[in-house]
Amino acid sequence: MAKKLKKRVAIVPGKHAIVGAKMIEWVMNPESRPKTVEELREQFGDAVELSDTLKAVQFIDTNMEIALFRLPPREMVEASFNRAKDPKFELTDYNLPAYYGLKAEDLPMSALELLQSRVGDYTTGECE
Repeated sequence: MAKKLKKRVAIVPGKHAIVGAKMIEWVMNPESRPKTVEELREQFGDAVELSDTLKAVQFIDTNMEIALFRLPPREMVEASFNRAKDPKFELTDYNLPAYYGLKAEDLPMSALELLQSRVGDYTTGECE
């Protein structure tokens, strides 16, 4: 099966609310945002796993007049696309956040459709 690339920022299962609270803090109080990867590690504590390859932190502020599309790195899309096309790839290999209360294998779609749906969702995702 095609190789899965390591995420740059991976939320530890069960810690999504902690991470969300931190993001809300950064929106409401921009001065509290970490300026370095080390500060990011300190602020997140054990709620996230950060890749050792990270060199910087970037925040993008938008307003209601801007449509933001947060595109993932090409190599991550290629790796995920190749995994989803692999005949050995099963929907059970796709991890959805546990707080959704869903299992990928119960969804009425193929692995490729699930990948496309998730990319579309998080690329356009906003606070709702």
